[in-house]
Amino acid sequence: MAEFSQLPSSYLGQDPFAGSSLSNTSSPEIGSPSALFKCLWEVSPGRFCNEMYSDPQHFYEHLTEFHVGRKKSQNLTLNCMWVGCSHGSKPFAKRDHIVSHCRAHVAFKANACPKCKSTFKWPHDLKKH
Repeated sequence: MAEFSQLPSSYLGQDPFAGSSLSNTSSPEIGSPSALFKCLWEVSPGRFCNEMYSDPQHFYEHLTEFHVGRKKSQNLTLNCMWVGCSHGSKPFAKRDHIVSHCRAHVAFKANACPKCKSTFKWPHDLKKH
């Protein structure tokens, strides 16, 4: 994870829920024209990212690239720091595992049915469909 001192001040905030009706694990409806997605990643004790996104795909990319990071960039973290995450402080074994877990915090549905265009968060849900 990026060091606290390296984060621009626009990423920091005291209250992750200020000005937002979002809970810590749900997001607005994807088709909603006023949908905003707020990043509730804890960047340091008591300080939250609070970055806002209107597109769930960009929000998901933000989580996976900026907060989870990559080993080759030397900024990889395997702990989910999402406010109120039930996974707690248990680290994931691999980057793929935490990246997949991040879908639980975002309304991004990357798995689309080629026949009916229904979308799903998880590949196994598409397969069952």
